[in-house]
Amino acid sequence: MVRPQAASARGVWWRAACLGAWLALGLGAGADLAQAAPGDALVSDAREAWRAKDKLRLQILRDQLLNAQHPLAPWADYWLFLLRQSEASPAEVDAFLARWPDAYVADRARNDWLLELGRRQDWGTFLRVQPTFRMNDDREVSCYGVLARQQTGTPMEGPGDWREQARQAWWGQKDPDAGCDAMAQALLAAGVLTQDDVWRKLRLAIEADKPRTVSQAARLLGEATSQAVSRLMANPQAFLNPPVVQASSLPAASRDGAHHAPGSRIGEPAAAKRQGRTASKGKPRPTLAPIPLSIPASAEGPLNLLAFIRWAGNDPVSAAAAMQDGAQRGRWQWQAEEAAWAWAQLGRAAASRLQPEAPTYFGRALTDRALAAGAGELRQSGQRVVASWSPETLAWMARSSLRAATAGQPAWWPQVEQAIEAMSPEQTQDSAWVYWRARALLARAGQSANDPVRVQARELLGRI
Repeated sequence: MVRPQAASARGVWWRAACLGAWLALGLGAGADLAQAAPGDALVSDAREAWRAKDKLRLQILRDQLLNAQHPLAPWADYWLFLLRQSEASPAEVDAFLARWPDAYVADRARNDWLLELGRRQDWGTFLRVQPTFRMNDDREVSCYGVLARQQTGTPMEGPGDWREQARQAWWGQKDPDAGCDAMAQALLAAGVLTQDDVWRKLRLAIEADKPRTVSQAARLLGEATSQAVSRLMANPQAFLNPPVVQASSLPAASRDGAHHAPGSRIGEPAAAKRQGRTASKGKPRPTLAPIPLSIPASAEGPLNLLAFIRWAGNDPVSAAAAMQDGAQRGRWQWQAEEAAWAWAQLGRAAASRLQPEAPTYFGRALTDRALAAGAGELRQSGQRVVASWSPETLAWMARSSLRAATAGQPAWWPQVEQAIEAMSPEQTQDSAWVYWRARALLARAGQSANDPVRVQARELLGRI
């Protein structure tokens, strides 16, 4: 796809590659062009014209394929659309979509066109076209959709209010793009999104190891915080444990309190100046790091959590050792909810490396999460207090706990159940999680065949 623009270009090239493979099967490797279906060579030529960005030649070949009613004529038409979409009018695109109302390329063209409309900020046309986008599988389009409704005052469609739909679209974005960034900026300025939402976005982006997405989101919190995020991404351990400057490492003038007034050495005897230069010769000059901008006190705990997430992902053993040090953990100024997130990230990193400590780390996360709920730090209640963790973290929590439970440690079955219950409805539809939830229920079910928990487990198994 042609984007402002690169993220969905991968989709265009992937679809072109699939079509190229089809053409190779029909036109290459032993196939005689003379025996190929009439017009197949035109398709290959059209594809090459698209690659060369030759609009005039592609239009001629497209028209020939349309006149021949070739089955791949929609693709040639789509390639021409891709080359022209930045200058195309809504009427021209409507005509393209009308030619191929039920074709696959029409829906892919809607995807591309919606991104172009978002870039143009043509919100009226965007809102007219978006409901016809059947696949609805582009996160940037979703972000533009929220922004279009916010800009035009159009009521939201689907479940959730403005903030919830905006958060889900933005938090689900993996790679940086123009649409979600524009939506986040506008809704943050309008007060729909909050700084807490930005911190959550940063947690998820660092957890997913998406540095460019981290950088894009950090700019929303100001230059000082953005610089701090850049430093912690480069060296999280040093950010959490900054070196203490010893007095012996300072220049002698600073240690003995001697300071020269500006210009006081002007007119000194040359011998004294040479003596000073000779004395300082051979001594390494201190390397001065750039002085960071002032960071708000309220950002210190959240920044330390981001650094720990990065550290746990890179070196979970060292990060775990630091977490066991209560005094050091206290210096990081975390609330209970932030400590819970840190333990969960440690559990995820350990689980992905099959380390046996992973379920214990998740258990510590649940304990701190309960403390956070008791302290009023969370909006969630009940058994879904861990639902704000990422789907990947919840999946690793379930895997590590069931690995321990099926290896002779049945005490971990309740944690398997907690992890699966905290997953989104879409995630729990996976038959694997349906099965393991049933197994967790059976582990605590009574012996009676009519026991409600056992009946629920049987119902779950019947869905598979």
